[in-house]
Amino acid sequence: MPLDRSFALRETLESVHAPAFLPGGCGANMAAGLRTLGSAVSVVAPFGNDSYADYARRDLEARGVAIRGFDYGGPHSLIYTLITADRERTFADYCHGVPYDLLAPARLLDDEHIVAIDGYLLLRQGVAEGMRAWLTEPRPANQRLVFCPGDVSVLLDAKPIADLAIERCDHLVMNRNEAHTLFPGLSDEAIVAALRARGISGAVTKGEEGALLFNAHEMIHVPKARLDRPIVNTNGAGDAFTAGYLRGIDMDLPLAEIARIATACAAQILVIEGARPPLAVMAELAD
Repeated sequence: MPLDRSFALRETLESVHAPAFLPGGCGANMAAGLRTLGSAVSVVAPFGNDSYADYARRDLEARGVAIRGFDYGGPHSLIYTLITADRERTFADYCHGVPYDLLAPARLLDDEHIVAIDGYLLLRQGVAEGMRAWLTEPRPANQRLVFCPGDVSVLLDAKPIADLAIERCDHLVMNRNEAHTLFPGLSDEAIVAALRARGISGAVTKGEEGALLFNAHEMIHVPKARLDRPIVNTNGAGDAFTAGYLRGIDMDLPLAEIARIATACAAQILVIEGARPPLAVMAELAD
């Protein structure tokens, strides 16, 4: 983009809403929310060697998240998020093209009883082979694997490894667009039936129409949460929903109670700035 146009774009954006620098990343958001709800959480993720990496670490550690990830010799990833007036979002991800191997760090999670995979990680250089090796290794007894694609691009651009993650997962949490990318031409209910036939539990979020949650025994539809304030931001709401879902399966709660927690977590994000709520807010949701 020519320099003068970039300045014009920046001035336009700043006139709409002042930019904010906040911690994010789908997997990190899920971990932060889940820890705030009361579950012990460990994170394996790449942290660069700059001030942005320090900032990312500090926020997670302040929330009580154990970082079991790894350092690498490049800059930490930055994501620029544009949220337009209709509350839709566009990402520009600057990961600098630095490759890294995920196999050895992923093995650090073999003592966890639930492992959630952030689909965006599958788009990174050097990840596919390590993840393929890890997914094909024998899993620890009673460990449950949760796959969260995060975006349609993950299912298309990282299709071979994403397909393997879906084949091996016990739980799949995704939005409606992702669901219909996996099962084109089927209704939401038929998609859920197909997943249940494979032995997969999970959720399909549907925006204004709420969400479908399902396991081997039942499927329930939950409406969107009622909000006491206007929607400020949709970025991170899906991650918060997933954190609530993870909390529910961590506690072996009934599906209806999982739905309540997940929906309430998402609702809290919709009415605040940023993708992670203050610590006290989500702690109340777990009571």
